[in-house]
Amino acid sequence: MTGDDDRVRSQYEALPYPARDPADEAKRLVTGSPSHILEVNHFVFAGRRDFRRPFRVLVAGGGTGDGAIMVAQQLADAGGAGGEVIYTDPSQAARHCRGAGRGEKAHQHRI
Repeated sequence: MTGDDDRVRSQYEALPYPARDPADEAKRLVTGSPSHILEVNHFVFAGRRDFRRPFRVLVAGGGTGDGAIMVAQQLADAGGAGGEVIYTDPSQAARHCRGAGRGEKAHQHRI
């Protein structure tokens, strides 16, 4: 790893983005753009994707996990055949500050 990599990793560890309190996860779901499955369906699949069929998502560089958790919950709410959301971020702090409050693994969701 280079010195630049170490500095970036240190910043991610010190300031996970966006800041989240894991205790809040059981009380609310953060929703927004651009990870809403209706937006994904519109912009990526021209409105033709049926989310009741299995669906796999990779969220790379997902910060503290808003998008990954939101998509996983929306897929579960779609009531279909399930799906899988895989999340990755270089920051240990980011990966571990979410999901636990929702009773989930923060790095992978199987629905």
